[in-house]
Amino acid sequence: TAICGQIMVPQNWSEPDGTEIPIAYMVLRNTSLAPLQDPVIYFQGGRGGATLNSLAQIRSGVEALRASRDIILFDQRGTGYSNELYCPVDILDVNPETHEEDIAAAQARFDEAEIGAFSDPDEVYAALLDHNSPVDLSRCLPLFAEQGIELEQYSTASTVADSIAVMEHLGYPAYNLFGGSYGTKVV
Repeated sequence: TAICGQIMVPQNWSEPDGTEIPIAYMVLRNTSLAPLQDPVIYFQGGRGGATLNSLAQIRSGVEALRASRDIILFDQRGTGYSNELYCPVDILDVNPETHEEDIAAAQARFDEAEIGAFSDPDEVYAALLDHNSPVDLSRCLPLFAEQGIELEQYSTASTVADSIAVMEHLGYPAYNLFGGSYGTKVV
């Protein structure tokens, strides 16, 4: 009922002979005796949502489509099983010795802000900045550079090129696009 695989694609699509990265995919086979030949390729939200790790949530949302078509899922580059951009907490953490306390205090302040649909956008932004204050993502940049990761290649344009490569690999002549949240920007 499902086929899993991985293809290698250029990290930089304008340098096809350069560094390659893996793109993981899954085909949820249709449940029909007479399926339509054009599958649906699903684009996850995020940016940064791992599709294959979210299969339980996605599966219920695509069951109606699966009744007549194959569903193609893939982890976008930098997520899940597709060259995940992982940065250890000991690098991210601003104050490793007080990490747990800092996280708990930031969460408490976030909860106290009582953010809702009618909250002031500036207050929401400030609360989110404060919530993320115990970590500093810029501290990961040297690690990624050391690993040869070109962050500018982890973009919507690359997601589009990667999805085309997955579909060509699978041999489908045509396909339909379906996206949620950030995935709608790709579609």
